[in-house]
Amino acid sequence: MRKKNRPLKNRNKTLEPRAVSRRGFRKIGALTAAGLGVPLTNGDAAVPSAGARTEGAFDSEVNSCCQFCQVRCTTRVQVRNGKVVNVYGNRDNVWTEGGMCPKGQSLVELTYSPHRLLYPLRREGNEWKRITYKEALDLAAERILKVKADSAEDFAHQVVLFAPLWESRESELAATMAMHLSGLPDICHPGDACIGNSGAALRLCLGSAITPTTLDEALSSKLLVLWGANIAEIYPLYIRWIDKARAKGVKVLYIDPRRTPTSNHCDEQLIVRPGTDGALALGILRLLIKEKQYDANYVARHVNGFRELAEACESYTPDKVASITWISEAS
Repeated sequence: MRKKNRPLKNRNKTLEPRAVSRRGFRKIGALTAAGLGVPLTNGDAAVPSAGARTEGAFDSEVNSCCQFCQVRCTTRVQVRNGKVVNVYGNRDNVWTEGGMCPKGQSLVELTYSPHRLLYPLRREGNEWKRITYKEALDLAAERILKVKADSAEDFAHQVVLFAPLWESRESELAATMAMHLSGLPDICHPGDACIGNSGAALRLCLGSAITPTTLDEALSSKLLVLWGANIAEIYPLYIRWIDKARAKGVKVLYIDPRRTPTSNHCDEQLIVRPGTDGALALGILRLLIKEKQYDANYVARHVNGFRELAEACESYTPDKVASITWISEAS
């Protein structure tokens, strides 16, 4: 039996899960069309800066940036006797305004953690033995050469590299070149386990894996749709841009089956049945196509399979979408 949803507290009012009428469904589609040029902004929970700036407890202060995700928040690093003693957000950064998320705030602790791996290790039975970098390189080279010798005709897909993470772009390029020079094309980049799906969708739909808009453009939109984007917890630095947009009169619609901290920064939330986002998207696409609320010239020049898409959406009427997503029509 389905549980009754409890009211969702918003800063200004109580949000109830939407009961969407046919007219309301059409309105959502129209608003979505108006907001299609707005990026799925990734943002902040009202977590201001990281470690606060300290006075007199350091010898020097240098500019740097956090390496824990692709946002690369800029930082100021305080050093004493050659050791990092504090890291805080750079307030001159227009995007973060000096903010840092919990990952960035843990930089000093992680840098000097006794559990941090600093040397190559090789497992011997149930123990890990420290080895030199030369031994580690020789070991990797020997195993790759053995695979190539044992499968001389079909070795290309028998070695896969999980590429370095965010410590430096140079190391990632070096690893990629080493694999290619060895005739090994299979490389799993960090993004494959992080933003690969969204990057592939952007590349297919817009020709580039990089969003064509920037955060500040959200302030000039009419509708900002956060579809499963729990900004307050995923990118806590950027929720301020959601708040800025709302302050300028931008309507913020959040689509997520859960109530999250992001819910409190939005005007409305559609609490869809988990796993039914596709049906909602097809229903909105059907509406946009039926009412010709799309750029026909752009579609003609750049979109393949548009007729097949229209046919696939045809059966996703408001009634059907409501029955699948549990966003019911008003009686």
